[in-house]
Amino acid sequence: MLNSTLFILMGLQLPAILENPPGVSVTTLALDAALVCLAAVVTRFAWVFPVTYIPRKFSRPPAPAGFLSSLAERYGNRLCRHAGAVSLAAALALSFTLPGRYLIIFLTFSVIFVTLVVQVLTLPPMIR
Repeated sequence: MLNSTLFILMGLQLPAILENPPGVSVTTLALDAALVCLAAVVTRFAWVFPVTYIPRKFSRPPAPAGFLSSLAERYGNRLCRHAGAVSLAAALALSFTLPGRYLIIFLTFSVIFVTLVVQVLTLPPMIR
């Protein structure tokens, strides 16, 4: 319910942001969103590998050979983890007087949209 409420609140604020972009052009807003989404996706995928290997390296006794997942399993795990509620709640909790609040909300929405919708569309081909 909390997740749904957050997305409803986002949906109520997003039209105002898109109708009157806060001091920037729509092109700049789209470019900023694309760059932030790219950075988030690359960082998340880069983090999958250390999280997979480091625990095995330091576990006592050594982890069994089957403990290490394949590249496809790690990729699928990365795609299936949909985070966004905490980021969305943090963005919505910002003060209305904060300069750039609407930009932060828009960029947060963009990253959540890309990770929930766009990335998941690559799952069926990956599974095949």
